[in-house]
Amino acid sequence: QEEKYNLILVGTTKDISKNTRTNFLTSDLARHPLNNNVGGIFLNPSPYNPMRGLLTITGENDNALEKAVSAFLTPEFSQLASGKFAIINSIETNETKKSIGDSYETSLKALGYSD
Repeated sequence: QEEKYNLILVGTTKDISKNTRTNFLTSDLARHPLNNNVGGIFLNPSPYNPMRGLLTITGENDNALEKAVSAFLTPEFSQLASGKFAIINSIETNETKKSIGDSYETSLKALGYSD
């Protein structure tokens, strides 16, 4: 079934290596090793079907994984990222606004768009 889909893996490097049947993460980490406080985001062809993609969001520990996930979820990430991998040393997040009732106030600029 995996050959029909694009795949996303999220977890520590140890968990991903332990719970997958392939060893695709090893080659990325050999080229771009992560230390204990650095997260990584890797985009590769799927090991099941090279016409599909595999997005891996990882870190050596929970703190590093949280940095990678937080970076991936920011609106700016898709605008700033290019290439097949991103190494996340630190992440600065904007303050989250609380919604009031059924509405949510924000602006396009706050979401990362230019005016």
